[in-house]
Amino acid sequence: MWDGLVSLFELGIFLVSSAAGGSLGLGVFVVSATTRLLTLPLTFPLAKKARARQAVLRDLQEDLAGLKKKWEADPARLMRETRSLYEANGLSMIDRSALVLGGVQAPVVIALFQAVRRVASGSPLAASSVPIAAVASTLAVTAVLAGNQANSATTTVVFALLAAGSAAAFTLMFGGGFGLYSAAFQGVSTLQGLLVRRSERKALQPASS
Repeated sequence: MWDGLVSLFELGIFLVSSAAGGSLGLGVFVVSATTRLLTLPLTFPLAKKARARQAVLRDLQEDLAGLKKKWEADPARLMRETRSLYEANGLSMIDRSALVLGGVQAPVVIALFQAVRRVASGSPLAASSVPIAAVASTLAVTAVLAGNQANSATTTVVFALLAAGSAAAFTLMFGGGFGLYSAAFQGVSTLQGLLVRRSERKALQPASS
């Protein structure tokens, strides 16, 4: 079953490449972007929940700091009080949306990555590419900034730098094929983040009118 999924992605890349005059890179990019777009109906509501959770957590930072200061000598009590605070604000200690989001995307991401590696093997896409690495890292940053689920600006910057560094390093390590695959995924993730923000603004409009 797994090999069938990987082979399906390979076939899609070759079909798009053939239709595009033999451009293997375009095949990788289009299939990667299309695959990520097809997951949007699942990942979009989860991303909305994750951002809503982070918004609540940002409002609770002062309360959480107070609990930590008050009960730092009693970790068990600190955990109980923190859990109570979370529950009073409609949160669980574990971000289930993030876990589900990872579970939804992981199999697709891994299978497509394997397909891209197979397709790129022995082609120019197997070689590292600085321009593609730059594009992939830039889109990785925009995806983080558009999603922005961190509790602080500093954390967001750290996440963005890590995402950019990872995208560039893996593109240089695994070749331009990986960079195109990463750029496609991050580009659609940026779109998702912008759509989530748009839905949040629309939700606030009736309250402000």
